[in-house]
Amino acid sequence: QGVYQFRADYVAGPLRVAYMGLVAKPANGAVHPNDVYYHNVYANWDYGQGTVYAVYIRSNNGGGAVIASFAAVGLAINVHMRRFS
Repeated sequence: QGVYQFRADYVAGPLRVAYMGLVAKPANGAVHPNDVYYHNVYANWDYGQGTVYAVYIRSNNGGGAVIASFAAVGLAINVHMRRFS
């Protein structure tokens, strides 16, 4: 029984690369006897005019997930453009 978390990130200039992981171990006799895990690897690149975000998510917990389509395996890329006025 317990929850274990780990995070590590590396920043070099406009680039950030990181990993976040979580494993939850159930109590003895729990209804769901398997460990639940989340593994996330992401990168952000700030290129001056905006930022590019990319993330890879892997988890075995699909029930009630906020982003259900990423519950098993997901890859998302988002580009944020800054607007100057």
